[in-house]
Amino acid sequence: MSKVKIQTLTPVHIGSGNFISNSELVEFQDGDDSFIGIVSPEKILKLVGNNNINNWVTYIENDKSIKDFLRKYAPNAMPQYYIKRSVLSFGLGTTLKECLHDGSGKPYIPGSSIKGAIRTAVLASMVDVTKGLDKEIDKTNPRKTDRYGNPIKKASAVSVENSLFALSKDKAPNSDFFRFIKVGDAYFEKDCEIALKEINLNIRISHNDLTDKSKAQLVEFIAQEETSVFELKIDKKISDWSARQESNVMVKAVPDEIANINMLFYMINCHTKSLLDFEINYWNNVNKTGADDYVSRLEEIRDEIDLSDKKTCILRIGHGSGWRFMTGAWTEKLNNFSDLVIPCSRPKNDEKYQEYDFPKSRRIDEDSDVFGFVKLTQL
Repeated sequence: MSKVKIQTLTPVHIGSGNFISNSELVEFQDGDDSFIGIVSPEKILKLVGNNNINNWVTYIENDKSIKDFLRKYAPNAMPQYYIKRSVLSFGLGTTLKECLHDGSGKPYIPGSSIKGAIRTAVLASMVDVTKGLDKEIDKTNPRKTDRYGNPIKKASAVSVENSLFALSKDKAPNSDFFRFIKVGDAYFEKDCEIALKEINLNIRISHNDLTDKSKAQLVEFIAQEETSVFELKIDKKISDWSARQESNVMVKAVPDEIANINMLFYMINCHTKSLLDFEINYWNNVNKTGADDYVSRLEEIRDEIDLSDKKTCILRIGHGSGWRFMTGAWTEKLNNFSDLVIPCSRPKNDEKYQEYDFPKSRRIDEDSDVFGFVKLTQL
């Protein structure tokens, strides 16, 4: 296994699936810095006693501030007496979308998330849209319907992935060559988390300013410029040997284009640069205000990409990456992109959004920073 350093170029969020409510967090100051404290039920119980459990439950059910509850039942308690951890905060909100932590409280990026982002980059780089892929993604699931009883269409790349990564559709994933690409978890140090107010760049006909705070939410991130190390291995020799064997479970060999980590990193860099070039060009041609800082940040990240350096690559990963980076954007080249992919990906497209480009919004923070860019360096 090779050791790979991962550095967060921008804040990264891999979600735990948990939203911390108003009754579970408290805001406090420490000097000039603002923090959000995640409360510890055990510590609160010690402060207020068993006699006040019913009052505490009432506050939780009504989603009232835990600070108001403690002001009444433990007025002298300082935040350090009743929180289990704190997050440096650059925004305010009544809930916090929590990032993933291990059992010891360290934030981490799972190997599965890194591998998924790599898989998307490889898919977008390998796919040939001229080979009848329009039919491959036209799927209707008759067992699922919308609230009006109409069948729900789903634009899925699974069959395309199977045709590229596996020997046959009916034998995937057992025959998928990504079995031979092994990626470990990346664990970061405690207290590297920050909370940011996430807003949108949004194209709206009635607004000249692209900044849209109507759906703002507070999200916990691993801060930028944090580093960790994870393990990565491409078992090319084993994949080639396995592909030559006659067995009930045949496998596809790892392609020569990504036979080693250097070649894989080069492919990822080309993919990321292509998407960044498109993004920068697109927003430079939007005749509205508010995207200048966003574009400048993208240009800074693009300048980090060095196609001649095969030991490093820039990858986008996690929440807030945007539809084009999450999917690789290869479906935009399909003949039925407008007729199938957009309506499936954007609900109510026919009713409300036909006049808009897709996708029409991007996630940023209040300072126009972007999310999810990491730099990988083979050690």
